[in-house]
Amino acid sequence: MPAPDAGPTECAGLLDALPEQLGDLKRAELLDPAPLGAAAWRDPATLGEPVVLRCGLERPLEFDRASALQVVNGVDWFEISGESMGLDSSTWYAVDRGVYVAVTIPSGSGPTPIQVLSNTVSDAIAKQPIDPAPIN
Repeated sequence: MPAPDAGPTECAGLLDALPEQLGDLKRAELLDPAPLGAAAWRDPATLGEPVVLRCGLERPLEFDRASALQVVNGVDWFEISGESMGLDSSTWYAVDRGVYVAVTIPSGSGPTPIQVLSNTVSDAIAKQPIDPAPIN
């Protein structure tokens, strides 16, 4: 997934501020070559699917003026379900910051990952007006 804005200060600050734990999930080491602006957390006991964060992504193609948003701890998130692609996860995009941040969360993970990461995104990256695509 292209992340053209993964190098700017916003992403570096976010990566430095990320917690070591998201509830029961612990920060996982990324395999080389790790993409810029990426982090992951996984349950060390089960080694199930990880929660993956990417910073600096392009605006998601599906995000337009008709998109529903969910506000979690002051961050506007746009959700893309993986169900239509046969995935048992959803990817949430923070769309109200200077860079797009995506968090892919496996189904059944509960609310903790998005809540904790919302707090971190809110603290690390200044809020900006959303910029959805026009409706075609």
